[in-house]
Amino acid sequence: MKSAPPAAAIAADKPVAPVKEAPVKAKPAGSSIGYQVQLGLFSSIGNAEKLVKELKQHGIPAHTVTRVQVGPFKSRAEADETMEKLRGLGYAPLLAPAGQ
Repeated sequence: MKSAPPAAAIAADKPVAPVKEAPVKAKPAGSSIGYQVQLGLFSSIGNAEKLVKELKQHGIPAHTVTRVQVGPFKSRAEADETMEKLRGLGYAPLLAPAGQ
């Protein structure tokens, strides 16, 4: 039986767009852009900050400007590993090229 999602996932201020994995274009050869994992896009900075705090309590360094992101990661494998950890915590991460 799966446990209930974290409080951030059921907050009144839900992510603006549906959270689902999107195809990621291959990184251009020689690029140092890397990857980031996005967890939400909020209309309230308070809810974004709450999610960042929850992630840090799980040992996941995260930050926000207007999005909650984890990374950047140098490789897709590193990003995938973190996304799997986040799924295990009940989140629905979205993989995006860094700098997005």
